[in-house]
Amino acid sequence: LGAALRGAALRLGGARWAAAAGASAPEVSGAGCTFPGDLRSTSGLGFGDGIESHTAKWLSEGASPMEMIAAVPPIAVKGGVAECYGGGHASLGHPVEYVKTLGATIHDPAVCKYCGLRYYDADHH
Repeated sequence: LGAALRGAALRLGGARWAAAAGASAPEVSGAGCTFPGDLRSTSGLGFGDGIESHTAKWLSEGASPMEMIAAVPPIAVKGGVAECYGGGHASLGHPVEYVKTLGATIHDPAVCKYCGLRYYDADHH
């Protein structure tokens, strides 16, 4: 019987085999394959809470990411180069980015391309 089932699986293939075996088959959507009722691929969007996009979800929780990073004042750096990990610890942020601060001022700081943190040369006169 085992060989017969394996042969049937090869003939029926993928989702048709799962349906034939009585298992619930995944549904194909724009987000890929998901099982019915599985919210992992949608982050729970569009399920009666009025939030239809990830941007709307971010904005519903208060300040936007751009507003949050703008609230952080520029960081003074000595030595001409800032080593940015996205704040905090290296394992929690982004890949290391070396930001040149030579000539950057508090009014015109250099910006990390990953997280938007701003740096300026503390020795700039």
